[in-house]
Amino acid sequence: MWEDDVIYRAMELDPELFQIVYLDVLAGRKKKQVLLTAMARIDQYLDEHYKAHLKPLLALLKKANRVMPLSEISDHFAYSQVYLWHIEAACEWLERKGRLQKFSSPFKLTKRSLEEVEEPAYFLEA
Repeated sequence: MWEDDVIYRAMELDPELFQIVYLDVLAGRKKKQVLLTAMARIDQYLDEHYKAHLKPLLALLKKANRVMPLSEISDHFAYSQVYLWHIEAACEWLERKGRLQKFSSPFKLTKRSLEEVEEPAYFLEA
């Protein structure tokens, strides 16, 4: 399976990281401390590398230089291999870390809707 190849390649590139977040978690019972350690290490990794991994999203928000609704962001990535829930999770993580500002934006459920609902919208200060 190709997933195995990716995991083994990742373990070669960063054995310390994958020992904590993959091998330790798989070995034996799921103890709370093992999971907390893995989650803390993942968060540390993301803090260090988010600019590289989220470059397309950050570039879009920087170029727009305005509040962008989540639906508009997802439309931009509609023909890529990025899923809406990945975009939303990335935006929420960036907002929790103070790297994006979160707002709400009016949104019509259909083109003919008379009523609007609110959806998340994000702004990246340049």
